[in-house]
Amino acid sequence: MSYATRLSKFRISAALLIATFMCAPDSQASADDGVVDSRKLTAMREKWQMPPEALADRLGVPFQVYMEMEQGTQALESQHLLTLEAIGIDQCLSKQDPSLLVPEVRLSLGETAEG
Repeated sequence: MSYATRLSKFRISAALLIATFMCAPDSQASADDGVVDSRKLTAMREKWQMPPEALADRLGVPFQVYMEMEQGTQALESQHLLTLEAIGIDQCLSKQDPSLLVPEVRLSLGETAEG
């Protein structure tokens, strides 16, 4: 199965997860979740060559709240984590570069690309 096909299938799964989370009460991701912390958030944004204002907009949060997420004083909610995964998939597909995926997505796809 091609990489693009696997990503498309993953994107559908991610959309279903997003729909599920939208109906569930907000939950916050802790640093122990092993998903995305403030350091990883900054690194991903820089790797995507996206200004903080643009990523704040994509996450649907005010710029100040986003900056607090990058500084680690504001927790990322599950909906933000899913949005980050979707952005990574979009970046990967548009630039044909698997290293732009959120590391957890690369692992779930069986990729070991350096990030």
